[in-house]
Amino acid sequence: MRAILNPLFQYQLAANQDIYKEVEKVHVDTFAAFTSTFLNESYFKLVDHVFQTNENGTDLDSEDQTLLSLFRNGFVSQGLVLPAGTQRDEYNAKLARIDELTDKYMAGLKDPSFVYFTAEELDGVSTQLLQTFEKGTGNETGKLGFDAGVVSTFTEVATTAKNETTRFVAFLAYAHRAPENIGFLKEQIELRLEVAQLLNYTTWVDYAISSGVARSRDTVLDFIADVGPKVRSKVEEELAALNEIKSKDAVVSPVGDADVVYRWDKEYYGEIERRTKYDVDAEKTAAYFPVNFTVPAILDFYGKIYGIYFDRIQGQDADALSPTGKGSDLVWHPDVWMYAVWDNDAYRDAYKVNGTGFRGYLHLDLFYREGVKDGSSEYEQCWSPGYIGPDGCEVLPSVMALLEFEKSDNEDVKPSLIPYADLPGLMHELGHCMHDLLSTTKSAQTHGTVGSPSDFVEFPSQFMENFSRVPEALKLITKHWSSYSPEAAEAWRKEQGSNATDAPLPPATMPDDLIAQVIKSTENARAIRQIGLLTLAQIDQDLYGFKTVSDAEGVDPAGLFNTVYRNFSGIPDPTDIGGGIHWGNFVGQIDQFSRDLYAGTLYSYAWCFVYAEDLFYSFFVDDPFNAEVGMRYRTEVLQPGASTDQLTLLTNFLGRAVSKDGYYKYLGVSTT
Repeated sequence: MRAILNPLFQYQLAANQDIYKEVEKVHVDTFAAFTSTFLNESYFKLVDHVFQTNENGTDLDSEDQTLLSLFRNGFVSQGLVLPAGTQRDEYNAKLARIDELTDKYMAGLKDPSFVYFTAEELDGVSTQLLQTFEKGTGNETGKLGFDAGVVSTFTEVATTAKNETTRFVAFLAYAHRAPENIGFLKEQIELRLEVAQLLNYTTWVDYAISSGVARSRDTVLDFIADVGPKVRSKVEEELAALNEIKSKDAVVSPVGDADVVYRWDKEYYGEIERRTKYDVDAEKTAAYFPVNFTVPAILDFYGKIYGIYFDRIQGQDADALSPTGKGSDLVWHPDVWMYAVWDNDAYRDAYKVNGTGFRGYLHLDLFYREGVKDGSSEYEQCWSPGYIGPDGCEVLPSVMALLEFEKSDNEDVKPSLIPYADLPGLMHELGHCMHDLLSTTKSAQTHGTVGSPSDFVEFPSQFMENFSRVPEALKLITKHWSSYSPEAAEAWRKEQGSNATDAPLPPATMPDDLIAQVIKSTENARAIRQIGLLTLAQIDQDLYGFKTVSDAEGVDPAGLFNTVYRNFSGIPDPTDIGGGIHWGNFVGQIDQFSRDLYAGTLYSYAWCFVYAEDLFYSFFVDDPFNAEVGMRYRTEVLQPGASTDQLTLLTNFLGRAVSKDGYYKYLGVSTT
């Protein structure tokens, strides 16, 4: 079904909504046909018989066993293991209601949450951003307003507004969004427990984790209990440093204590620490990362690691490839870049690379488009997974990475730029693309990211984030935009307030000392960011770990979230200034809590990060472009997809069990 529907969904990113409406109709019809297949009881009996016959001894290879299990699970998820009649009908009614509540939860996140301030209250916020704010009317006349629900806008205000009251009010506006989602989530918690128990699981968490790498809830809870306190100790160090900075802030108008950094303060004082301690100017640094240079350069060094190369399809090549003869018909928007991805023959000959040499297509949708992208979306989608067709021929994948960089008005003079803070996200999504392009499996169900459970799928992408901190990589992917042309040089000089045509330009490539400073600056608040992931993991386990319906019915999602977040993370929040435990609705704003994909498995982000850092610090930190190691990782871990147990693939590559040492090294956490 993915192979049929996913390519069509790219048209929701196009301007023509009529096309998207037609795609929605196709989705409804296809999903109905898909569901009817897995409601066929006679078919299930046949599949179940084959499954039971092969459970304790089989001639099937590991991929076929996996496929058989996945196929059977399709029937199980529709309740066919339950007796026909009342019990099965009840089960399916609960599933339908969960889906309905998820739709309502997601719709609530789209509701705006406007907040207004005077120009003085917005001191520190960039003029460029202020120009996008709407002018207040009525009681808000003379003020500027913005939607606190737009993550990119809220984050910039939280990072740059000097007035603490402004940051606090914006934080609460963000936190109070979608209050109705708390009720939706509460009902989902109850329903998911009932669904899990109908399938003979004790809790929803037990059910959700059973198909993942972790396998059991106890393993996950042990992981959180082991890692959490060690990261928390580093968080306390980082908060102490930020508290010291705040205590010396001459312009602070404190909400709470003047020497305590609260949740609404941490971005602001973290940015001050980054600028002062590491002497890194975000705007000047971004000038070295033009989209039209940096993105192809990243693909080049990914090619060095994985033994591939990327051939941009445009102009006459696109026209020749397009069935209509118009290259523009190959993509859903003119800004989309399309690549054909090929094996480097030298690597193919030396390593056990499956396939014909052509790996598939990569599409990059890099720029924000108003009304189409929400300002906070970054994701990869394998919208046509690879598999072996009925005729024995390989069907190759097509993948897409979606980013939201701000597009320049004049690419020929000053190109679009990538803030260094956004570089890890770009490398992350391209890491997902590598997983999909390099996987070769018999079935689409076991291919790359499509077949991977949530507690493995983030690992290959998080691993690639590390290269944003590799000096050799930054040397390859940086080029100051002023070096592009005489017109670019002139434009840069004017930005600096100089009309002199001979005023010296910055070095064309980022200097080594600046590279070192930029990389050093990433140490800023690492543990604070990680404790956020671990805290959400703990909350998720608590929300979906109830064993009785009466306990689930009594849950207070907002109170639980706010209490656990404060106590587990150690970061002061409104409860420290008398706000009580119901000061905000963050529990109703994290879509993973509501969606089946991550409900009960939100530990996956922190879990996978441990895998990623173990791989990087064990094999790549000292020799990041080692082709031999890269190709071993490609062929031994990524290439098999989910055709066999993925943790086994990783541990076989490592030659040992996964270690947390790399994770602690990244965080600067002492384990002695």
